[in-house]
Formats: sequence, structure tokens, C-alpha cells
Amino acid sequence: MKTPLIFLTLAALPLSLLAADVTGTWKADFDTQRGLQKYTFTLKQDGTNVTGKAGVDTAGEKREAELKEGKAVGDTVSFVELLSIQDNDIRVVFTGKVAGNEIKFTRAVGDFGSTEATARRDITSVAAQPTAPPAPAEAAAPNPEGFGARGGRGGRGGGGPTLGPDDKQSVPPAPAGFNRVRPDIEHGQLEKVYYDATAVAAGFKRWMEVYTPPGYSKDKKYPVLFLLHGIGGNEISEWNTGQGAAHTILDNLLADKKIEPMIAVFPNGNATVPGAGGADGAGALSADQVRQLNNAISAAQAELAPLQDKLTAAEKEVVAAVLAQNDDAAVRSRLEAVVNIQTEMAMLRYSKGVAKVTATITDDQKSAIRAAPAQTYYAFFGGNPPPAVGGRGAFGGGGDPAAISGPGWGTNFETDLIKDMIPFMESHYSVYADREHRAIAGLSMGGGQALDFGLGHLETFAYVGGFSSAPNTRMPEVLVPDPEKAAQMLKLLWISGGARDGLLTYGQRTHAYLKEHNVPHVYNVDPGAHDFVTWNNNLYLFAQQLFR
Repeated sequence: MKTPLIFLTLAALPLSLLAADVTGTWKADFDTQRGLQKYTFTLKQDGTNVTGKAGVDTAGEKREAELKEGKAVGDTVSFVELLSIQDNDIRVVFTGKVAGNEIKFTRAVGDFGSTEATARRDITSVAAQPTAPPAPAEAAAPNPEGFGARGGRGGRGGGGPTLGPDDKQSVPPAPAGFNRVRPDIEHGQLEKVYYDATAVAAGFKRWMEVYTPPGYSKDKKYPVLFLLHGIGGNEISEWNTGQGAAHTILDNLLADKKIEPMIAVFPNGNATVPGAGGADGAGALSADQVRQLNNAISAAQAELAPLQDKLTAAEKEVVAAVLAQNDDAAVRSRLEAVVNIQTEMAMLRYSKGVAKVTATITDDQKSAIRAAPAQTYYAFFGGNPPPAVGGRGAFGGGGDPAAISGPGWGTNFETDLIKDMIPFMESHYSVYADREHRAIAGLSMGGGQALDFGLGHLETFAYVGGFSSAPNTRMPEVLVPDPEKAAQMLKLLWISGGARDGLLTYGQRTHAYLKEHNVPHVYNVDPGAHDFVTWNNNLYLFAQQLFR
């Protein structure tokens, strides 16, 4: 009978007696969007109330702040730092689990994301506390904003790379809020456009998204940036939905007068996917139908975003299985998971978007759509068909890495880009037609494409960027067979990735070759992983160097 009495006695104790005492000086280093921030907390606890100050050192820049709303309940402590950014007060909320002389903190910055770090008590500042058993390890929650985010596509290729002295941030990172919508500025327009994709097949149409800057006018000429998605994305997903923020980043940079007004093009990197429409294009949706469909699907984006995250994780499993040389059955099971999520996304797009325009589709359009090849289904619903199953394809064996996922991502897309997309932009938008006003960049699979086809067509592109380029990236001596010519023709070559990204090795080898052969380039390694924290940051930095 003693045990129940003990429980009753503990239950009757006030919370202040059960709470761990956090009085003292604590130090923690947070890896944030603004860089490494070294915190020194001076805390005093009185019952459940906690007061104190925070001293912060960010690359030699120091600040102090009074901590607000401090409390300690059980083994949990929390308080708030008020941070002033551009005349706005941002709440930085710290929540921590106390275990003896350590506190495992989560630092959440308004709506901008969160990071984690462990604070350790300076035992000379107060009598040491009894050491409690360590808390069970928990998986870190995905952090969409701060460097070091886990989740997304981090760690592809089986863990982080071996880092060398050059694998570091060579360019100061973007400021906080750089990728957040600002209601007080002008915004550009995103438009879905169809074009004749004769490089894919005669009579087929494909579509892409085109960003035009605020105040776009046919009376002036604009440079063009082609921005490519990864293997899990398409024309509308990744760069402009979910965690991607390309159009928002460009809007903000333009408002701050940090970039030249430019047009950005977001094509589908898989050129085996035809667009909606029959053999003669008669079945394509009208402009009004397209706008209605896009508006409806955009309204459903909050529901689509979690599915996109699930899809990204499932695709990572496929890549991991292939790189691990698993048998076909293991690869197939992972591909089936990808297909299931794609189907769920397609059904959501259908219920939220396509069903709303069905009543407006004419009989001629219906006949043309029914007669079109099966792939039209995926284009119509805004997705990609699942990758082919069987064998390990170009992941093993000696073929062209650009065709690692089939010719649609390789030569078909290259031809479509050069022969269809660029001529379409020149005939339908007020753009310059010379290489000095044309750039190409991409993330992951799109980063490999940008390097493969940008460096492979120096007569077409003067600016090239690969962000976390994937295994479809060709060997450096193939990318740049004539270093002297590349050095003369390129106005900017940008290679970047995350320090915890297993695919950084492709950027490392390219950088080493370029450095050895004296080809000027930017090599920037952020502290993050294979995720949009890295990609958004590098787009922000890359865009500022274009067309100068």
C-alpha cells in the first residue's frame, strides 16, 4: 500500500516543487537562417515564473534582450524574445525540456520556422543540479525555414557527405523573411501557357508557368530565367507551391531593387508528358477554363502541400533503394507508394478543381481528350506519370547520366527547351533573344539538367546554376570539356548544395574540376540538407547576380 501513498503525495505537491530549477547561465548555438546565433541565457526562477536576459552573438554582431512570459512547469521551460526586424516585432518563442544541466530547446521565429539546439548550464553560475536520465531521443520535426532542416529530401544517397575546407557558405545567407509574401509591394503574375512541343511529338502541346514582373510591358525587353524543378515536381509544384517561393522571392527582390526585372519560366522537366489536347490541339482547355482550373487548384494548395511532403519522402525511398542496389521487388514496392500518393493528389485536384470546370467542357473537347494518349490524364490533373519500373536503368552502368530517369528528362527535354520553349518565349513575350540575357538554374534533378544543358549550350545560356544537383549530372570533364572557352563565355556559374545532403558529392566533384581548371564560379554550401531551405536561399542569392 505504500506505492499509492507515494503517488498521492507527489500529486499533491505544488507544480513549483516539481519543476526543475533553471536558475543560472545557459549557452546554446542555434543554426538559423541568419547564420549561427550564439545565445547566452541568464535565467532566474521563482516558483513557476522565470525571468532573465538573452545575450546573442551573430558573426560578431551582438544584441541583448529581456525575456518575456517566462514559466517553468515540470521539466518544461518557456519564454519569449522580442526581435525587431524592419520595424516589426517578431516573437521568438523558446520551449525547452530540462534534463539536469541541459535544456533541449526549440526556437520558433514567428511564422518563419524553427530550429533546435541544446543549451548547457555554466555550472559555476549556480550549484549543479542532479543529473536526470536523458530523455528518449525524438525525431526532429521538419523545419521549413531554418538551415539544418530535416525531412524534405535531406540525406539522399545514404547520409551526409565528407566535407572539405571549401564546403562552406561563401555568400552571406538571405535575411529573415526573404521568402514571405509582402502585402505592401507590387506582385508579378504567374500564367499557365500552352506551346507546341514538336520536339516531343508532332501535334502535341505542353504547358509551363511563366512569371512576368510587376509592370510588365511589351514596350520593353526583358531577360529570361528558366527555373527547373526536381523529379517530384512539375510545372506548378515545388518552385511556386508548398515550401517553394520562387515568384515571391523575385517579387521581394524587385521591390528592394536588388535584381533586374526579369521573366521566369517554369517548364515540366519530363518531356515525355504531353499536355492536354488531341493530335491537332483541338481538345485543349480554353484560357478561361485554364484560369478557373488554376484558381480552384491554387485554393486547394493548403491541402495539397502535406501530400507533396509525403510524395517527396516516398521518392527519397525510391532513390535510396536504387542507389543501394536493391532488387527490383524492393524498388517496385517503393514506386507503388509513390503512385498511391500521386493518385491521392490527382483525386484531390479533381475534386477541388477539375470537377468544377467539367460542365464547361465542350463535346469536341471531350472527344479530343478521350482520344488522346493515356499520359494526358497526368498532364490534365497537373501531375507526372509514375516512373517506369524494372531494372536499375542508368543508375548503374555507364550510360549518359542525363538520361538516368529516361530520355524524357534527358535528350527530349534538352531538345524541347532549345527548339520549342525558347522560340515560344521569344515569339509570345517581349524578351531579349541573345545568350547574355538568358539564364538557367534548377534544384535536384533540375539542377543536373541546368548544368547538363546549360553548360552544354554556352551559345544559348550565359548564366547557369545547379542547386543540389542530382545523379543525372554529367561528369565535370563532360560538362566543361573546354575550360578556357567556358571561362570566357560564362558570366555566372553557380554550384551549391547542403552540407548534410548526400548528393553534395556531385557539386563537390564539379567544383573541384572547375577550381583545378581555373573556371570562375560560385561554390556555396549551406548548412542544410536536400531541401527548400537551401534552394530558396540560393535562388535569392543567384538571382541578384543575373543580367548585370
